[in-house]
Amino acid sequence: MENQSTVTNRKVSYVVPSSVLCITLILANSILNIAAYGESQNSSFQAEVAVIDKMPSKKIKVGDIDMAYKRLGNSSDIPIVLIIGCCTTMDMWNPSVLKELSSNRSVIIFDNRGAGETTLGTREFSISQFANDTTGLLGQLKIPKADIFGISMGSIIAQELAVMNPDRVDSLILTASTCGGPVLFLQTLKSYKLWKL
Repeated sequence: MENQSTVTNRKVSYVVPSSVLCITLILANSILNIAAYGESQNSSFQAEVAVIDKMPSKKIKVGDIDMAYKRLGNSSDIPIVLIIGCCTTMDMWNPSVLKELSSNRSVIIFDNRGAGETTLGTREFSISQFANDTTGLLGQLKIPKADIFGISMGSIIAQELAVMNPDRVDSLILTASTCGGPVLFLQTLKSYKLWKL
């Protein structure tokens, strides 16, 4: 039997295969190095960037917003949904990671409410609302369950999604995360002058 680790968040407990944890380390390393000088100068990297950039995003109505997303790779039983962090867009994912992940499964990237090509909508911004938006995207794309990967603020959204809709999450993969609660999160946003308290 494959080694497994248990990840517990509030009332939800997930058993994550060690292979997923290894993928997480690879993803974290690649994603956090997206702007590395050496990689950005590499012509094969630039070619991968061009492929992702030239892929047109699709838009789908999710609640009160038009959500922009891209679906890469081969269809699989359980796709992986990548949730990006604050002040970033889906086009900021490392194309090498997207290429590798999409070589054997379906990968969905999207812009959060009010970012990139996704509209603002009329609802207030909150982690719960972002999680609802992501769940709505899964519903509109007819995806009953997915592996959910979140980085930075995206990891906090992923945690909220897992707590609110545990039946929609097969694996929860978190990078550059916290479970410090709303007070810690709002203090962080305030320190970056992204939120008025």
